[in-house]
Amino acid sequence: MLSELVTNALRYGGGDRVGVRLRLTGLGMLRVEVDDGSPVPARIRTARQGDEGGRGLLVVDGVVAERGGDWGVSADGTTTWCSMPIATSRSARAAVTTGTARTVGVGTTGTAGTDRAPGERR
Repeated sequence: MLSELVTNALRYGGGDRVGVRLRLTGLGMLRVEVDDGSPVPARIRTARQGDEGGRGLLVVDGVVAERGGDWGVSADGTTTWCSMPIATSRSARAAVTTGTARTVGVGTTGTAGTDRAPGERR
């Protein structure tokens, strides 16, 4: 899911920087957030047969739905996210339960994935 969201951000975001944030939210849920800085919200496109692109968010939608997750775009359009349940180790579950879990940022550019409302589902 991460590679699909990052590819979408690089291809359609129009900027030269992409922020990525991965975190556990609640027991056993992984949230992947990608910030491209563009206020134009990501949306599922309709790819024609033979098109090389245009299916990434369709893949994200299908995979997260199959696994009991969801995806969406922040209210300001800059961050596309997906959440889905994952198997976690006993220590990771304990960290989430006790509030000691840490956010892991990879190449973040500032405020990607802040704790704002997830925004409208696309």
